[in-house]
Amino acid sequence: MKNNRFAALFMALLLALPMFASCGDTAESQETEALTDTAAVETEPEDTTLKPALPADLDFGGETVTIHARGDDDSFLEVYTEELNGDVLNDAVYNRNAAVEELLNADIVGFRGGGWRSYYDGNSDVPKIKASITAGDNAYQCIAGWNSRIASLAMEGYLLDLNNVAYLDLEKPWWNQTSREGLQLVGKNFFVTGDISFLTTLGGSYVLFLNNTVAENYGVTNLAATVLEGSWTMDAMIAATSQVYDDLDGNGTMDTNDRYGFIIDYDNSGDSFYTSADIHQISVDEKGYPVFTPQQERVSNLWDKLSAYYFNGSLVGSMFQKDAGIQCEMFKNGLALMIMRELDNARTYFRDMEDSYTILPYPKLDEQQNQYYTNATTGVSIWCIPADNKNADTAGAVMEAMAYETWEKVTPAYFETCMQEKYARNEETVAMLDLIRNGVVVTREYIYSPYLGGAEKIIMKLSGSESLQIASWYASNTASIEGTVASTVKLLEEIQ
Repeated sequence: MKNNRFAALFMALLLALPMFASCGDTAESQETEALTDTAAVETEPEDTTLKPALPADLDFGGETVTIHARGDDDSFLEVYTEELNGDVLNDAVYNRNAAVEELLNADIVGFRGGGWRSYYDGNSDVPKIKASITAGDNAYQCIAGWNSRIASLAMEGYLLDLNNVAYLDLEKPWWNQTSREGLQLVGKNFFVTGDISFLTTLGGSYVLFLNNTVAENYGVTNLAATVLEGSWTMDAMIAATSQVYDDLDGNGTMDTNDRYGFIIDYDNSGDSFYTSADIHQISVDEKGYPVFTPQQERVSNLWDKLSAYYFNGSLVGSMFQKDAGIQCEMFKNGLALMIMRELDNARTYFRDMEDSYTILPYPKLDEQQNQYYTNATTGVSIWCIPADNKNADTAGAVMEAMAYETWEKVTPAYFETCMQEKYARNEETVAMLDLIRNGVVVTREYIYSPYLGGAEKIIMKLSGSESLQIASWYASNTASIEGTVASTVKLLEEIQ
């Protein structure tokens, strides 16, 4: 009988066949079931679900956490919405905040700033925030600011070092890891971004839109496969776009009535090639102070390939067009193989497009580059905590919980429902979006640009002037950049 019991147990464990539960007499069957149940309990794997390390009994007693958001529609929706309205993203954000409020017993309130344009005028949000912090108002417990203009808060001592705030774990995947590493100065990190800024970080990332109908008609091979092979380089892009140009109206002039391989502009688009080529001209020394480390050879290699798109379009099938609306209409109407736009254009401009399209990352400079990098542009909302916040741990817990809940629920609502299922159009784009998301770059060169000399703007400057040469740019700007960086080092030493 003993041997029969172990034989039955052995078979039950290995084969999990229900018939063995009825073998033998009733007592033996019950004993076998009990042993099987015990074995199942003992071998059950522990829960390894990735979650924030917040204490289960964390309770802030209904404390209000007011978050100052930049104020543009997308940047405010990332932070706060008043009510459910049936929109996928709106309701996902509302439910996220409600979940965080219940988890921490805190009240989240969104303060809507004046928008990115207000950061340029004399009555901008930045001096108002500085005045509030100086007065010790504690008006805002967190700030989700416009990255291009908010760096002064850190450089002038208005922010807390996030490395010292309880409950924040910036190594978790819901925080952008390039920003965690790339925004560090003198060992301090005043800003962070990631899934918590899903519309401006992910949605604001610059990508390439490929019209599949045009590609098929002109014999352009499967570029998504080229990306996955790791061979999507500047040379591969030039080879693809050069196959497409038609003077459709027959007037002998390259205008908006013709078909092109690539419609290109500059500003953020040009900056994005600098990023995608993995160029970094501001590093930090052993003490964490910034240093200008020019990469003239790598910049030159990039510009040698890119310049034809701006100044010799007939060779590479390109047209320079600054107007985003014209770009998008031409693409929708089949007049372009590719254009360069923010990822969120899939949700806005191209939601009713008839032609199938694929979303691609910007190309590598060459195949020696280890991965694809995506520029998150200057529109990213970066989060910080004002120095007059006397309960920074509460803010830290709310930020961590919001970032996690966004990663867990809101980003899927955006990335999977809005992008993949509704607008991405094909499985290849689904794979591209994962790759793009993993390569998003937010670094000190962009965030602290006014304090580090603006070296990252070189491609924008070159693309705006055919007469400007790389050597002359470095000759004219190196001393100024080095002087600006030196002044910033002194400023950092004073606030240490």
